[in-house]
Amino acid sequence: MKILQLGRFYAPSTGGIETVMYDVTEVLNEYEEASCDVLCSSKNYTYEESSTNNYKVIRTKSLGVYFSTSITPQMIFKLKEIINNYDIIHVHLPDPMANIALMLVDCSKQKIILHWHSDVVKQWILS
Repeated sequence: MKILQLGRFYAPSTGGIETVMYDVTEVLNEYEEASCDVLCSSKNYTYEESSTNNYKVIRTKSLGVYFSTSITPQMIFKLKEIINNYDIIHVHLPDPMANIALMLVDCSKQKIILHWHSDVVKQWILS
């Protein structure tokens, strides 16, 4: 079973969602029946692909972070390119960019897991 973690940022970026994504990815890759990769945004505004501990981390180029949302249209195109490699898409929310990517990419063949971490509290006007 191939799983893709989809979220805003990933380790070594710090934060609650980043920590959960890291822990889930590391544990799932310990099982022979599963392999788990990550698609997220890059904090240094460049596209990067790396392999670590036998899994892939794809960081898409961000145009900046506004209202705690990384603006990365490249995430949509990368998800569209790789979606058929995965059986499950595990989305970490709230993340408006991940929502947009899921709406614009055909995910009808994949199971989608939505992992809700927190309500919007800092940008309450936008919520």
